[in-house]
Amino acid sequence: MLQTFQDTSDLEGLFCGVVATGDGGAVVFCWPTDSKAGEKFVRSLLLKGGEDLPSFLVQFFFMFVENTYFSRDWWNSLSQLRQRQLETLAAISNPYNRPIQFTRSKFVPWKITAIECVPSQNAILET
Repeated sequence: MLQTFQDTSDLEGLFCGVVATGDGGAVVFCWPTDSKAGEKFVRSLLLKGGEDLPSFLVQFFFMFVENTYFSRDWWNSLSQLRQRQLETLAAISNPYNRPIQFTRSKFVPWKITAIECVPSQNAILET
């Protein structure tokens, strides 16, 4: 557990977003310079992800990001099992008080082509 939520005055933010590009897309994470939890989480995701990182990112967004938008064609291409797995993640009312356990199921055919760390801005970019 990176943070506990009993004392909200000590919470550290982690901000993230996804953008489409001409030849793929990027997932961007950033956090305040004095925050350690955001960097620790992103680094752990990168270390554990490997070739599963694209699917871990999809699960992260369904589990933690309230407004997750996606293509109907992509959703319909998933098996019912994969759809149920993501629905289960999205239905967790408070995912913060439990360890994160991502499945190694393949949700997307993405390939990570580059990972950039920008220390001066405390951001990690995935393209």
